[in-house]
Amino acid sequence: VGALPRGGDDLEVEFDFLGVDDIRSGPVAVQASGVHQLRFDKTFDVSVGRKARELLMDALESPDTEDSDVYFEVYALDRDKPGPDGRPARTQLGAAYANL
Repeated sequence: VGALPRGGDDLEVEFDFLGVDDIRSGPVAVQASGVHQLRFDKTFDVSVGRKARELLMDALESPDTEDSDVYFEVYALDRDKPGPDGRPARTQLGAAYANL
């Protein structure tokens, strides 16, 4: 993860799981030690007939492995500067992905 920008109050992780939902971890307080532990729990209903199931099956059956990538982005949040959506302004610190 990159250096925390001046004014960074909290950290937040955003997940892109097949475009199903806007998934954010919520703010995690910045620790003086620089060590941060993120605990996050999210479930998806992938029962028959659900859109998430259709997307998941398409991704897993695709010959293109990029179709099943799950993306993670880490942001610093600045509570003193609201963004256009009214939430704290975000500065991207890093990004990664995993393949299902």
